[in-house]
Amino acid sequence: MVRKLEEQITQTGLYSFAMSLPAPTTETQGALNRAPLRVVIVQAVAKDAQTLAAFFNPRRDQLWQTTQPAEALAIINHQKPDLVILDLHLPGSEWLTLLRHLRQHFPATRVIVTNKYPDLSREVLAKELGVQIFLRQPFSRQWVDRALERLSDSARSPESLLPAAQPAKPALEGLLDRAKKDLDA
Repeated sequence: MVRKLEEQITQTGLYSFAMSLPAPTTETQGALNRAPLRVVIVQAVAKDAQTLAAFFNPRRDQLWQTTQPAEALAIINHQKPDLVILDLHLPGSEWLTLLRHLRQHFPATRVIVTNKYPDLSREVLAKELGVQIFLRQPFSRQWVDRALERLSDSARSPESLLPAAQPAKPALEGLLDRAKKDLDA
C-alpha cells in the first residue's frame, strides 16, 4: 500500500503541497537567507494542518500536509523531509508507528510533536524516541517560532538526533508499560 501511495505521489501530486508563497516582508527576510526546509505536517484534523502550514508559507519552506498516516509514510519515504510535525493524537498507535519509522530510517529528520491536551503516556513514549519539542494547541506564531528556535538550538548538538539513551525513571516505567499495552490492544 505504501508503494502504491508513493507512486501516486510521484505521478499525480496527490498530497497537499502548499505552493502559495506571499511576497517577502522584513519579517520573512531572515528566512530567505537560509535553505528552505522540507516539512511534512501530519495532523488528525485538516484544519490544524492548514493552520500550521500558514506559519511556514512566509518562510518559503516546501510543505506537504496530510491527515492520513499511510499517506504521510509515503510522503516521508519519497521526500525525505528535514522536519515532521506529528500529531500525538492520531488514531491508535499510528503516530508511534510513524515516529519509529522516522527514527529507524531517517534519524536526522527533526520532529515536533503537537497535541491538544496533555497525554503523559504518549508524551513519555515520544520522549523515549528522542522527541524534545512539543507544541500544544492552539497554535500561535510565537509558539511555532519558539519551537523552531529550540529545534535549531538542539540541532547544534549531534547527540540530540539520537533517541534518549536513558531509560524512563522507575516511577514512570509502570505507566510506560501500561501505555504500550494500551497501544498494542
